[in-house]
Amino acid sequence: MTLRCDRNLIVQTEEQYAFIHEVLVEAIHGHTKIRAKMVEEFTRLSRGSAAPQSKFQAANMHYNKAKNLNANVLALDDTLVKLSAITGIEGSDYINANFIDDT
Repeated sequence: MTLRCDRNLIVQTEEQYAFIHEVLVEAIHGHTKIRAKMVEEFTRLSRGSAAPQSKFQAANMHYNKAKNLNANVLALDDTLVKLSAITGIEGSDYINANFIDDT
């Protein structure tokens, strides 16, 4: 109650207090939904559901290979994160990253 009186504009409702409490508990215990989703994705990927090499054309370009931290973890072309290209520099638009579905 003291916190609410001292900072009455920060949190307005009981639902907001409950939400903040839930988020803090999740963060302390490391059980956030995002972390669980990422673990699920990495587990699925490591089960050997290997995509054909044709799905990794950008990652396999000679000028992008050094950007792949691990030769076994390549960025899929279908969901590739593209950077703004720098004129005259091959592969400047490549980063070993993919967009993921967080739903």
